[in-house]
Amino acid sequence: MQSVPQDGKGKKKQPQLEIKEKTVYDLVVLMDDIIRVLGDAATLAEIAAKSYIHKNGFIKLVYETIEETVCRLHIYPLGASADKNIHDHRWDFSSVTICGSLPMSLYAIIDGDSEIIHKYSKTLSSGHIIQSISSCSSELVETVHSHQLHGYYMLSHIFHRIEAVEELTITYVETYPATSDYCHLVSFEDRSGEGQVQPEPLTIEETRQALELVVSKIAELI
Repeated sequence: MQSVPQDGKGKKKQPQLEIKEKTVYDLVVLMDDIIRVLGDAATLAEIAAKSYIHKNGFIKLVYETIEETVCRLHIYPLGASADKNIHDHRWDFSSVTICGSLPMSLYAIIDGDSEIIHKYSKTLSSGHIIQSISSCSSELVETVHSHQLHGYYMLSHIFHRIEAVEELTITYVETYPATSDYCHLVSFEDRSGEGQVQPEPLTIEETRQALELVVSKIAELI
């Protein structure tokens, strides 16, 4: 594992995340585009084929890809589970909360032996490989909430975990070009191994209903 980043005074560098208030304008543009998509059977089918219910219980709609930016909608129903593992990402991303409130814990990864840090990478066959790197420990820095019409930009190296939502929460997420071929996850157990998880794609009707829900929640903001 790489050594813990230090600031100029020799202290551990803590992850930072600034939650900012957003305007409704960009969401209105998104709403108008979704309304157009709802009338386009071919595009609706394309979105359905790429979208699925995540193992944590939230709906991941892969809405569109513009060059290397992937636009997604995440719908967290009440009862969706928290992330099992602390993790970072291969890419920076931004997120805006359309409704509800998204709770997220930020962590510093420090020297220790209570947990294991792993390298997570994708395979050419759409599977993944997880390799343990070394022992470590995690230190909770803070838990933040991205409330309705608030959002943030997260750098790829920030370790975090989405916590369980307390109400229906919908976020619009844009992921940007990858800066690495792999990311990391931190777990109390050794997760090493290969996997070939192919989630069942959403049906066209499930996708339609999910998008209609997004439209209704944006409309409530106008």
